[in-house]
Amino acid sequence: MEIMNGETVWTVNDRNAIPITANYGLLLPQVSFWSQLFCISIIMCWVGIGFAVLCYFVVIPKRSSVTGVLLGYGILLPIMLHTPIWIANTLELTNTILITMPSGFIVLFLFRCLAVLHNTAPPQVESNFTTFCWYFALPVEFLHYEQSSSSTPPCKNLNKTLWNIAWSFIMTCCWLSLLETTTVPYTLFTTTTSGIWRYLHWKHLVNNASIIYLHSILFLNGTSLVTVTVRLLSGNSVVDITNNPLWTSTSPSDFWNHKWNTLFHGIFKRGVYRPLRNAHVTPFVALMGTFAVSGMVHEYIWYIIDQSPKEFNSRPHYGPTILFFLYNALLIGLEYQFLVPRLTYWNTIPTVWKSMAVIFCVVPVSHWFTNNAIQFGLYSDYKFGFVLIVPLNDYL
Repeated sequence: MEIMNGETVWTVNDRNAIPITANYGLLLPQVSFWSQLFCISIIMCWVGIGFAVLCYFVVIPKRSSVTGVLLGYGILLPIMLHTPIWIANTLELTNTILITMPSGFIVLFLFRCLAVLHNTAPPQVESNFTTFCWYFALPVEFLHYEQSSSSTPPCKNLNKTLWNIAWSFIMTCCWLSLLETTTVPYTLFTTTTSGIWRYLHWKHLVNNASIIYLHSILFLNGTSLVTVTVRLLSGNSVVDITNNPLWTSTSPSDFWNHKWNTLFHGIFKRGVYRPLRNAHVTPFVALMGTFAVSGMVHEYIWYIIDQSPKEFNSRPHYGPTILFFLYNALLIGLEYQFLVPRLTYWNTIPTVWKSMAVIFCVVPVSHWFTNNAIQFGLYSDYKFGFVLIVPLNDYL
């Protein structure tokens, strides 16, 4: 299916630079990049409806029995896990962003299914089949899922979401233009420092911080587009998936619980943390277990990309991503042990400084997560959808 083939449709040489100075020009975005992302999203929503039918009519009636557990864990979840590989190969996807899209949807379906199996899903979503399908298949969650009333509040903060889209698009164009033209892709500075002290070398910290910022604005751009589309089509208020995490996080727990990817926070909380707590696992062990599962999920996405038709010069490094998430779980544990008892003093510090402290705790080890993303082209394959400022000599 050539129309869905990222390598065929999006090669850098397909875009000719428009001169703006003697040395630099503009590469315009390819509309087909966004249209194909939209097509895959629609496909995955229909796939989600199919899984929702199985969950609602097969798993839910039997979830308190051994049969329900076997159906869920033995049949439905393995089918879900294999689906992204089948889709990537069937559609011949060779753009990393397109390959990642089905994987992200499947992660949502997987943990929503786990929440159903363990009876920890929001109670209202099982009230009728239509509501359950909306909940299960969409890459967002409506605000009223966690409210006692069944009425849906009207859309709000739409202007803020539209501003987020415009701002993140502009910043993404600037940041991709900068990092795409470095001598070593996505590396502002090269450093030869070795050993444990390299984690605190300023060049290493700047490199990692630049990728964290790029990852943040790309994530904001994608999630804002999704939320505003669903808001406009449904007329319902949806949960904001990201909420300015780099500048307003007051602690590690605030970052992960309320600022960064609240959608995944919700599915991991209902699909992993609450079942563990219901099994009388201590809060700290449940926390570590939840973040370990989150790390494994991201390793699973690396595996899906590696199994796709796209060819890579090297294989992914498995393990560092899990360590990255366990490290963040440990930070939250330390926060509750040492920071919470001193909240009176901590609350006097300006929010932006607290946020900088939170981010700095992660920057030294963020490459444990982002190295695979860079290697697989997770950032560079985004460039086809954005305006880039590039050297003319490279695009004549």
